[in-house]
Amino acid sequence: MFKAVGLVIGLIAIRVLMPDVFNAFQHAAIAFFSLVSQVFAYAPQDVTQLGSVGYANYVPQAAPLPAWAR
Repeated sequence: MFKAVGLVIGLIAIRVLMPDVFNAFQHAAIAFFSLVSQVFAYAPQDVTQLGSVGYANYVPQAAPLPAWAR
């Protein structure tokens, strides 16, 4: 909880003392979360919807050991 309070106080101090830095941080955060929103809007919600992959129910197995390790 104290970390969150310190973060808020730090953001307020940056906004008051260095408005250009705060605006740059704000624009960078908006661009990042806009990108994240676009990625999640494009990606399917379920892996089984991929269709062309066909490996949604694949269960991996151990690879066989080489001849020299048996």
